Amino acid sequence: MSRLMERSIHQALYKYLPEQWGDFYDKDARISYSMKVTDWNSKPLENINKERIFSEVKNEVTQFMLRGGRVTGLNPATMNSSNFVVLTPKASGNPQIPDIVSSVSPLTFFCTKCHSVKVFSNSSFFINNPRNAKCDKPGCNGELKQIGLIYACTCGWAGPLIPNKCTTTGHGIQHLTYRAGEFKFTCKLDGVKVEMMKRCPECNTNLFPKNIATGDIFVPFNFTMIELLEQLEEKFVLEIQNSSYVVISKWIGRTGEEEYRKILKFDKNDDEMFKEIEDNLCKSLIENGLPEDQARAIARSTVQKNNPESILDKKANEVKPLIHANHLANEYTLKKTAISILEYNTILDSGVGISILEGANKALQENSIFSIEEYLEIEKKYGFKSIKACGNIPILNCVYGYTRLGYDPKDLPNGGLTLRAIKQETPGQRNVYATRLTTEGILFELDRARIIKWLIDNGILDENQAPDVDNDEELKLWFINNIDLGAINSFSKIDKYSSKYTYYVYNLIHSLSHALIKESEDFSGLDKNSLAEYLFPSVPAFFIYCQNTQGTSLGSLFSLFGSVLHKWLSKTNENMNKCVFDPICIDGVRRGEQGGLVGDDTDISCIGCLYINEVSCRHFNKDLNRRFIIGYTDVNDNKTYGYWEEY
Repeated sequence: MSRLMERSIHQALYKYLPEQWGDFYDKDARISYSMKVTDWNSKPLENINKERIFSEVKNEVTQFMLRGGRVTGLNPATMNSSNFVVLTPKASGNPQIPDIVSSVSPLTFFCTKCHSVKVFSNSSFFINNPRNAKCDKPGCNGELKQIGLIYACTCGWAGPLIPNKCTTTGHGIQHLTYRAGEFKFTCKLDGVKVEMMKRCPECNTNLFPKNIATGDIFVPFNFTMIELLEQLEEKFVLEIQNSSYVVISKWIGRTGEEEYRKILKFDKNDDEMFKEIEDNLCKSLIENGLPEDQARAIARSTVQKNNPESILDKKANEVKPLIHANHLANEYTLKKTAISILEYNTILDSGVGISILEGANKALQENSIFSIEEYLEIEKKYGFKSIKACGNIPILNCVYGYTRLGYDPKDLPNGGLTLRAIKQETPGQRNVYATRLTTEGILFELDRARIIKWLIDNGILDENQAPDVDNDEELKLWFINNIDLGAINSFSKIDKYSSKYTYYVYNLIHSLSHALIKESEDFSGLDKNSLAEYLFPSVPAFFIYCQNTQGTSLGSLFSLFGSVLHKWLSKTNENMNKCVFDPICIDGVRRGEQGGLVGDDTDISCIGCLYINEVSCRHFNKDLNRRFIIGYTDVNDNKTYGYWEEY
């Protein structure tokens, strides 16, 4: 298009990708149009761990296929990092080279006065001629309005509305009229109704038009990852065998910082170097009078004590018996667990942060509290082990493909949902579009002992099988062994029965995160859609962060943390006890297949209490349960104890 459309990079990544329809406001004409994004003007994103991104893409695609979905351009069997490129908008600021290339679509308009239909030949012709805004029928001059309807198919194809011809021979489309909301055209010569049905040109499915504003026309498949600040650590976990056990060993306190640093230096190509050191030491001992076999044993023992590989193996063998869960036998899930711990530590140790005590002192200075003890008490009251404001956090948002009209293959009975790769910019190179964000946020780590007690009180966990709540190592190991990160995916809810503990813990922290985001607007000064979440179920913890540059430059979340954190939590707790859709919401009442009302205790949430914008929640507002926060008693006196409930 000839005119620029200003959007944030994050918004572009979510709403303005190639093959996606969006809105465009013509400032000159003061008119909004629907448009289709055709291309991006991008550049490679530098200084990233491409292998880690590629590994995540491959796993996501595999999970989609396991659920019965089809893929185009993303076959895991032939996928490798060499034929992928990670791109980001150039953001050159040059009006002649826009980052997002788009065109007006559909090009079918109707006159709001005489209702005549007008189809333009191309976007440039329409947008560059101001006269095209008016009807050209003799004596009319009415305003032309775009018909914002397109066709979309689960196979991934989509196209703009183009009128079918009148069935009367010779009438064509030039005599068609249209009235908003009718979803059909009328031939003004003979009154014949012209239906809008179209066959998909790729799979021959019958299609009917959908409004462009419908959210399922283009469903981006994305994921977020926290960049590890130390590349050596990231490389260690991704490339070195048994490295995940070492990360877990440090997490549970069996490996100190100095020892961990020594292991990180392990290079699988250093075997020859250590052999040379051993030989030289052995030779020296022999020269000093020791027998060769004794000298060799001493030399080998000395070198092994300082050899990172030997320390690594020792630590791994020490921890392996403690990691007994079946899901951790899968190498990908094991590494995912280790990386989640490293991501959590990256936030915790970012070097830019405010502790709860520092926040209390600031709140006291601003007279928003009467005593420091009042502020410090909120951690214990709301079941958190720690709350900390953290800054300078590097986050990558990545998009690798899209579907249309759905995101879970199991929701389509014919199994026809297709995941398509993002349009290629360079032949032979599949794109992953990504943006890097350095941001601030608030890290909430839940009290592991309190969660165990909550699970026991609700009859989810047998007290005899529970870990010692006074033993931090036992508590951490319980969450690692019982929270299956592989059971959490973008496409479906967590299975309540096959992954029981994962279901309850994830629903709890996810619900708490959404509750706080929903209530944030009045306290942070930021629109709630400017915030996003990052969850650490196996820690367990969650991070609420600002996903635009406005928030980071203003320090909005740091200000919130340092003055009104206690009010934010208190107000969130108060509002969770009421929803405009209660009692239907809290009772879990849904419309059944036969029209009756049925109860469903796996999805106690709605737009009135816990739902947030999908740009902030990449789990599609699934696995949320307000009962887990505030408690609930059903008609049969069955009690669900809330995590924030006083009982």
